[in-house]
Amino acid sequence: MSEWSKLKVLYLTDDRESYSRGNYYVAYQRAFVRQTTVTLAHPLEPLPDPAGFDLVVFGHASIEHYGRIRGAQYIPPRLLPHLWWRRSSLRALRRTRTPKIVFTKNDYKKQEIKDGFLQYVRPQIAVIQHRNAIPLYKTPPGGRLQWVPFGVDTEMFSPPADPIPVSARSFVLGFRASTNGKWNGDVRERFYNALHRLEGRMPVALSLDTRGRNFLVGQPYVDWIRSCALLGNSVSALGAVGPKFLEAMACDTPPIAPTHAYEDLLRPHEHYVPVDPGEHGTFPGLEAAVERYVSDPAYQQQLRHHGLELVRAHSVYEHVRGLLRDTVSRR
Repeated sequence: MSEWSKLKVLYLTDDRESYSRGNYYVAYQRAFVRQTTVTLAHPLEPLPDPAGFDLVVFGHASIEHYGRIRGAQYIPPRLLPHLWWRRSSLRALRRTRTPKIVFTKNDYKKQEIKDGFLQYVRPQIAVIQHRNAIPLYKTPPGGRLQWVPFGVDTEMFSPPADPIPVSARSFVLGFRASTNGKWNGDVRERFYNALHRLEGRMPVALSLDTRGRNFLVGQPYVDWIRSCALLGNSVSALGAVGPKFLEAMACDTPPIAPTHAYEDLLRPHEHYVPVDPGEHGTFPGLEAAVERYVSDPAYQQQLRHHGLELVRAHSVYEHVRGLLRDTVSRR
């Protein structure tokens, strides 16, 4: 039983279980549900009195729901961050003495709206999951901004019960993602194009889609990751380490990705196989990087060992325990 099992949490969210791109949203919800006593509520439905809870959590979807304003296209942009008072339930949440945590979501866009929300709601902690977005926000009154990397649900993503050797994996390399060239300078698209050079030389599973229609969820997604010896990835918007990095490591599949700072969270040759883009962005060292991993058992073990260490440190369950210690324990 969790030390927080009697803690009463009001968790505001919509139904993310059916949202194909929302694994990490659901992961934090599950982490709260499994460690505390949670009441789930949709942000726009009548809410129970927040005074009856020990903590209020605004899940990743909350701000976008509160931000839906009829006729918003006719409202001057400078006024939008100040229209939160229109929601009576939000006014009650603003006034409550119950501690609050807000997950902002997609910090690379519409920061002025989210910043206005934080200033209005005044949470003890605003969770920012893009480290480079921290300077884009003002500290909420009486609270603080806190970078929390995208975590991983270690109860869903885990190594196979019996280790699968590289030679026994169905694919040497897998890649399954959506395009995001607008936010990261086309590096994902260029890396994906380079990966096609491996076709015909080794078994690969490559897919890139504009709207995430190629995504897998649940156990089929976990099984697919485990079937790959390496999982291709790239930096996300604002230089963030997207959730798929830790999901792959948790399944005992090291990532292979373009060399990047990765928020100082990932180190090359420890947490991922780095591939330099080269002068023309064609990743000329790709084949050699894959061959080194496939043929060097010590290198494989090094990456898998450090990857699982990072996963343990950034499990969503560990992240949530840290947030609880920093809010409820300090009252």
